[in-house]
Amino acid sequence: DQPRSRGLGDVYKRQVLTLPNGKGIQQLIQQLIREEIPKHKSRLSKRITLGNQIGGQALHLSPFSVIDQNICIAGESGSGKSWLAGFLMERLLQLNYQLVIIDPEGDYSGLRTFPHTLLLGGEEGTLPAVADVITICEYAEVSLILDLSVMNRTEQITYLQDLLQALFALRERRGKPHWFLLDEAHYFCGPEDGPLTELLLKNMVHGGVGLVSYRPSFICPKVLAQIDHWFLTKMSQEEEIEVLKQFQCKAEKHLPEIRQLASKQVYLCLGETSQMDAPQSGIIEFETARRVVPHVRHLHKYLMAPLPKAKRFYYKLKSNYKGAKVAASLWEFRETIPSLPIETIQYHLKNKDFERWLKEVMHDQELARQIRKLSNRRLTGAELRDSLYATVTNRFEELESLV
Repeated sequence: DQPRSRGLGDVYKRQVLTLPNGKGIQQLIQQLIREEIPKHKSRLSKRITLGNQIGGQALHLSPFSVIDQNICIAGESGSGKSWLAGFLMERLLQLNYQLVIIDPEGDYSGLRTFPHTLLLGGEEGTLPAVADVITICEYAEVSLILDLSVMNRTEQITYLQDLLQALFALRERRGKPHWFLLDEAHYFCGPEDGPLTELLLKNMVHGGVGLVSYRPSFICPKVLAQIDHWFLTKMSQEEEIEVLKQFQCKAEKHLPEIRQLASKQVYLCLGETSQMDAPQSGIIEFETARRVVPHVRHLHKYLMAPLPKAKRFYYKLKSNYKGAKVAASLWEFRETIPSLPIETIQYHLKNKDFERWLKEVMHDQELARQIRKLSNRRLTGAELRDSLYATVTNRFEELESLV
């Protein structure tokens, strides 16, 4: 395999040369010519703090382990893969790297709130021509989220073949963008070789590619063989476990733990890296780590679209009540508040029904926290209703801006 070198940036400002009288400079230049990254320690301001290892020790990763190598984030549905991918992207965006996020299901639109980050495609507009995307990447210091969710799978594959070929060519010529993320990778590089798979393989030799998948067994084995670092959330299906055994033997002794990983826990299987103080492979706890942008997976479904009947909120009302008796979405929840009887609001606040529904169904911990805080204020009458309406409205508008 060819060595990889992209986005070397400030690492050489920290390099200590051990040979005197210009020989150290010559040695360093020869390493650069051979595209070798010397062993280094990242600056404190440049490293990525992932979370804590079991026992509490903070775990730090050099950004070059991401942008110069290939990673795969894998785990079963609902295990936190998209949250983790968004977490890594936020850290890279904060370090001013240029990213291109290929988002086939519209899960990363919230990242557009970052400065110098554009969302293209999705329900708000058609994707621009590939030539226009390349022009933006080459001449503007912006990262791109390419939302392909309105395309069918065939259209997505056709678009990606042209896009990736052009983007990889730009990277060869200009060294940018620094990193690509391909979400739901199993859709695009399946076990059978194809043009898109061959294109990925050709360019993964140079690193800088991230894959996200809940079924790595559906990905071409040649592609998986190019992965340097694995971030594994909970995974219990036997066929996926077999894939991990084949491509990451260092994780094999921890496979029972991977089957039982809790929320906000990830098993990091770190391959070879130029980072001197590289962390040991093992379980990372993200309990104290926070996303800058709230994770908005399924948010587009829950704000306006009706929930299944079993997940809707049913108010406790007198039989002769003439208004709405159920809220099927966060929007309906907001709209019903002004006409709800005070005793109904008080009943649900006292029993923590609103809070429980928001946490368990809407998965909105922040709004649930605000409702809990409101319930402790001992407000009554119209003041209680108005405060509840204002709290829900403010949160709704905040979330709506992220979709």
